[in-house]
Amino acid sequence: MAKKKNRLLYIFSLSAVCLVVLLLLLQSVPVKPMIVNGKFLLVEVCSNRRERERGLQDRRYLSNDRGMLFVFREEKILRFWMKDTYIPLDVAFINAKKEIIDIQTMQPDGGRRIHSSAGKAEYALEVNAGWFEKNKIKIKDRVKFWFVGRADN
Repeated sequence: MAKKKNRLLYIFSLSAVCLVVLLLLLQSVPVKPMIVNGKFLLVEVCSNRRERERGLQDRRYLSNDRGMLFVFREEKILRFWMKDTYIPLDVAFINAKKEIIDIQTMQPDGGRRIHSSAGKAEYALEVNAGWFEKNKIKIKDRVKFWFVGRADN
């Protein structure tokens, strides 16, 4: 009887592990490496209009070593909002030279407030609120990534 219970427990545990792995694979999103002032991040890259409009909407969690990099065609004043976004975020606006020109904290507010970059930027990096301060990252710090060119549209 004990052997049968152990076998059933083993099968149940194995099934649960397989289910978790399957769910993670279904939810996994391609990520790319990025370095911000020596700190490593894995970022999802949004380089077309549809991806940029969606951003981190409807997400309830963002791992501390993850972020989202928004890529635009050219430097311009960028505007972000928190419509349907539930995670408090920091956004760093980055120019074409890959230098941070502005950092702002964005709180979930249903999209009422527009966060505009302090100057022209070609990229925006969203991470959990407090990440830049915790990692001593500030304006004029440089970012490194090797995987994107210009935005698609």
